[in-house]
Amino acid sequence: MKELSFQVEHKLGAAQAKKRLCEKIEELKDEFEGKFELESDWNGYEFSFRVKAQGLKTEGILKIDDRTVFIRSTLPLIAVAFKKRIEDTLREQLKTLLE
Repeated sequence: MKELSFQVEHKLGAAQAKKRLCEKIEELKDEFEGKFELESDWNGYEFSFRVKAQGLKTEGILKIDDRTVFIRSTLPLIAVAFKKRIEDTLREQLKTLLE
């Protein structure tokens, strides 16, 4: 497995960024119910996760502080060719969410 890691800057403060991310995660869980398995846990401002969808697995961590959101995740080998596209999409969605 390869690693995907990047950070997105924001001006919300850690608490507001976490609130928005929690809401988005719940929205995605509702939207894709039954289409993926998610094991996750919040520990303060750190969100660890494991996702399985269509036989593919990934796991990672999302860390929030007052000015950045950092993501580190594994990428299944089959998705490595799309790493830049995946990162660009996630980065843009996070920027929009954290505006």
